[in-house]
Amino acid sequence: MDANRRREFIYQRVRRSDTNLSTATSHVSRRDNTFTYSLIHPDTDELLFVCKVFFLTTLGFHPKNDAAVTSVMATTPRHASTAAPDKRGRHTPSNKMNVTHIKQHILCYHPQVSHYRREHAPNRKYLSNELTIRSMHNDYLETFPDSLCSYETYRKCINAENISFTKLGEEQCEVCLTYYNSHDGKTCRSNKENKENESGDEQSQSQASNLQCSACLQWRNHIERARKARKLYRHDADKEWSDDYTVRIADLQKVMMLPRLPGCKTAAFTSRVVAFNETFALMGKHSKVKRRHIAVAWHEAIAGRKAEEIAAAYAKALKYDRSSKHIIYWLDNCAAQNKNWCLFTLLVCMVNSQNIEADDIVLKYFETGHTFMSADSVHHGIEDEIRKQPGGNVYDFNDLCDVFRKSNSGNVEVLAMSYTDFYSFRGEQSLSKLKQKGRPQLADMVEVKFVRGSRSLFFKTDSETSFSEFDFLKKTFQLNVPDTLLRDRPRGIPTAKKTAIVNKLIPLMPLSRHMFWNDIATNDGSADLVESFE
Repeated sequence: MDANRRREFIYQRVRRSDTNLSTATSHVSRRDNTFTYSLIHPDTDELLFVCKVFFLTTLGFHPKNDAAVTSVMATTPRHASTAAPDKRGRHTPSNKMNVTHIKQHILCYHPQVSHYRREHAPNRKYLSNELTIRSMHNDYLETFPDSLCSYETYRKCINAENISFTKLGEEQCEVCLTYYNSHDGKTCRSNKENKENESGDEQSQSQASNLQCSACLQWRNHIERARKARKLYRHDADKEWSDDYTVRIADLQKVMMLPRLPGCKTAAFTSRVVAFNETFALMGKHSKVKRRHIAVAWHEAIAGRKAEEIAAAYAKALKYDRSSKHIIYWLDNCAAQNKNWCLFTLLVCMVNSQNIEADDIVLKYFETGHTFMSADSVHHGIEDEIRKQPGGNVYDFNDLCDVFRKSNSGNVEVLAMSYTDFYSFRGEQSLSKLKQKGRPQLADMVEVKFVRGSRSLFFKTDSETSFSEFDFLKKTFQLNVPDTLLRDRPRGIPTAKKTAIVNKLIPLMPLSRHMFWNDIATNDGSADLVESFE
């Protein structure tokens, strides 16, 4: 709890009464209040009176230090319904440090929104994990010798800017965190106690109690969906699949910057090129056919990461597994990448085309915030292989593809994309059908399937129910995979970015890597993904 919620908890559990008349004649007592302490039984909701030591130690205070209690009771008037708020921190300290230089220095490292996590943390920015706060602070002391600050002050400024460092396997569910912080399960009991002890509109109090209970119900449903998805995932991961099946987990790896020169300070201050890797990691057991993980790779000078460009990566992976009769992908719930009408339109066309032999394509979704999957271990293997490179350096896109191939014991097939692999995929959903009452919502779908010979989307809103059918396409749409390129040339990067890389970073690379950067396409009309990352 924050300071004011802690004060409110103490105030509701401590009762104040006048002291009895003293019979002592040797001295006059200065105490005019008597406090009684209580806690609520977690099972029966019964109000239990406890001693002062029990109360303090239960809340984590020292048994002889009751300052937290006396502070609340002394500042709150008698018979007040709520505790007086904490008045500390309302005024700016006279010795507060000007942190303008610190913020400017932090922003020089180009923190950016991560596409890998932005569904759950849209306002959070990230720096590469090749950096550390200690190294950034040391550089600040060298850059601004006349405006020194402590390491702790610098660290707090990074936190204030909502900046973190990208690490694999540490994503937390924000739905659960929000519930834990705002509704800890005791609020419903608190409402019940208020209803018994306070006067007021009984109906409004009942509605408030029901509102809190609906929050509990919503969270329980969220956890139940996560549990069902995880159980089904474990079943698929442990199952021995026949050769007709290909079962994979698709996930877009977190931001990778090229060139990667962790030992060079200049690289950290230079806006670099974003590289993408859509991983299709194997899962399940395939005893007869030797299969590999797939890494569909490209960089921002070739294409971006909009829905149609991610869909092109799926088309590349499907063509690689073109001999499979049944294809199953496990995905997270990111709408921009894995759950949108553009991707669904492409899959309907692919399953009905001659490009692949699949009779059906199935997409299964994890619950939001509970998406830890085996693709994360593949990404971790890539990170380990990067660290094994001399100095941790990855100079260009070809080096990055070599890292992919060597990672995970050489069990990765790299499919490098060129601009000719990106076609003008787009959603062909019928707006009139989407406006119909009772039509399925994408957010509610936990599993979807596309079947050869059908234009429909087959979906489930509960993994334990059967499929429902929804024909979402326009009547005039023909089931043909688009053959028109999205662009007639590579996407390109801004000229200023290329100039900065050529002038500042090329001298730090071997001669054999210069050609890639000298020949990289430019286009001042393309957005800088490092800065805006749209």
